[in-house]
Amino acid sequence: MTATDITALSIGIGLMAAFALHLRRRDRPRLGAALGALALFALLLTLFLLPGLAGNDLPGWLTGWELLLLPALPILLRRYLDGLTGTAATRRDWLWALAPGVLLLPFLLVAPAARQALLAGDVPDLAPPLLLAAVVSVGLFWLAWLAVTLASAFAIAIRLRRHRARLAAIYSTEGRGDLRGFVVTAALLGGIFLVQLGEMIAAGFGVELLSGRADDLFLLAVIFGIAVHGLTVEPPLPEWVDDALSVDDGEPDAPAPPAGTRPAYARSGLADADLDRILDRLDRSMADGQLWADPMLTLKDLAEAASVRPGYLSQALNQRRGVSFFDYVNGLRIDAACDLLLQSDRTALAIAQEVGFNAKSTFNAAFRKARGMSPSAWRDARPEE
Repeated sequence: MTATDITALSIGIGLMAAFALHLRRRDRPRLGAALGALALFALLLTLFLLPGLAGNDLPGWLTGWELLLLPALPILLRRYLDGLTGTAATRRDWLWALAPGVLLLPFLLVAPAARQALLAGDVPDLAPPLLLAAVVSVGLFWLAWLAVTLASAFAIAIRLRRHRARLAAIYSTEGRGDLRGFVVTAALLGGIFLVQLGEMIAAGFGVELLSGRADDLFLLAVIFGIAVHGLTVEPPLPEWVDDALSVDDGEPDAPAPPAGTRPAYARSGLADADLDRILDRLDRSMADGQLWADPMLTLKDLAEAASVRPGYLSQALNQRRGVSFFDYVNGLRIDAACDLLLQSDRTALAIAQEVGFNAKSTFNAAFRKARGMSPSAWRDARPEE
């Protein structure tokens, strides 16, 4: 068995395991959809790289057809993110994946030998009109693929921003449910695509950017890493989040709005007086039980303590206080930390842990945002309360 066979077997095992996890978690359809997209992404990327893995020995009639897989890759990466964050996907995604392939048809319909020559940077023996059509076809395809990739990158950035807003609406601690691993993976894949594109463009001018199979080994490691990631990923949002943030507004999948904005709660049926009563109950529950000291406090936990629906609680905080759940809880933690800084000589780390922060860096960042200085500087200043 050659090294290529072993690598292909490893990739196959990873993909099969990802699909097995998909089937095992049928009660979690969004995670299943995400894993399915991730596994399909790795499979298509593998197929695209087959010429390099096999030493560029594909049959002549297949040469160039693997390029049709390229536009689907960034769209699948975005669909993977959609599955993780619960964002509704549209069927138009696949039209964007297929459209660049139409532009490539004039190139794919020429003789296999001519396609191989063009990909190698040589001038094939074609009639001038056919040669011009093939060259223009390839150029338009690459421009369309770049457009699809950039559009997908923009959509991914928008979804990540909205996801951070949703996390701030349900969690009181940073780091819970974040998708930093996805961001790293997406950035790495973006770099890979740029390297691959640069190598193809250079090949058109008869220049080889990377020698040997170092680039193939690097890409193989990434593919296998994606498969492993598919086995370990967990949905970043709990199952109750949609009900908690919808408040019967007809938009269960809408992201939580940024702090200070007024979301669409038209169907909740709550007047301002009702929201004020909810906030009074909330403040009493927080003060009596010092719930802010729990670093794992969630919107659902606080709603249960205040005997109110999570969605109503989120609505009250957004509309009447203009803050997210995250900012509300951390504001109370900072207030408690200020009292402890003035009343004791304990370290900032000990105080941070007591008031509910899970890391000193998080505590320092939140304190600077609220008070404009570090905890130690604030203690030294001894401001009048």
